[in-house]
Amino acid sequence: MKPLVLILILCATVLNAAGQLLLKRAMMPIGPIHAIKRLLSVDVLFSPFTILGFACYGVASIMWLVVLSRLSLSYAYPMVALGYVIVVFASAVLLGEEVSPMRWLAVLIICLGVGLLAKT
Repeated sequence: MKPLVLILILCATVLNAAGQLLLKRAMMPIGPIHAIKRLLSVDVLFSPFTILGFACYGVASIMWLVVLSRLSLSYAYPMVALGYVIVVFASAVLLGEEVSPMRWLAVLIICLGVGLLAKT
């Protein structure tokens, strides 16, 4: 695999994870949503965190199109699992979420799986 494609996969994965973190951050002051009307409110849709989160998804999607033009989906898509690792780590560090030892073990297993996939 060419280094450019690997860089694009990693960038797209990091941007996807950043999008998740930004959307979570946007929802933290809102609290639980029980009605679609609340979800479509101005303070949710036009939060800077929401807008930036969706922008991350958009850029990641464009990068992903380039990746898909160069690699088989069966090889490229499992690499997106690194996003789980990034989100768990960043959720603990940036959002102060508690991550159980079992969840850390699952993250380690994901890393091993992606590592094996990269060797094929």
